[in-house]
Amino acid sequence: MGTTATASKYCCKCGTDVTTSKRMRDSGGKYWCLPCGKTDQQKQAGANGAVCAVCNDIFPVGQLSKVGGSLYCAKCLKQRDRDKAHGAHGGGISGLFDLSRYLPSSGGEGDAEGTRKKVIILVVLAVLIVGVNYWLHRS
Repeated sequence: MGTTATASKYCCKCGTDVTTSKRMRDSGGKYWCLPCGKTDQQKQAGANGAVCAVCNDIFPVGQLSKVGGSLYCAKCLKQRDRDKAHGAHGGGISGLFDLSRYLPSSGGEGDAEGTRKKVIILVVLAVLIVGVNYWLHRS
């Protein structure tokens, strides 16, 4: 009868038993409890990388994009842009009625083209509303 003994696993930093809990393992094979591992990653980020402003994961500086003074990983930047494009109310019909999407933003350089497009959209919407109103109320 053979019994298998499982080796205990301990955090290399604080000595906590991580045998049955979530843990991290470094490239050298050492085990880390999650709090110690995250702290170590954040310390290393200062020298080797940076932290995404949204997900707080650590990435090499070359993989992050700086927008408005904050660093974003590709995934979080894509989600940020998607959320910004859909406005506070999201896409679909409800998004059409969020007029702030069509009004000029208080942007900086290069915002004139966006403002022009928004004004054109507002004019087209106004003409459509007048046309529909005329069509509904004609005698």
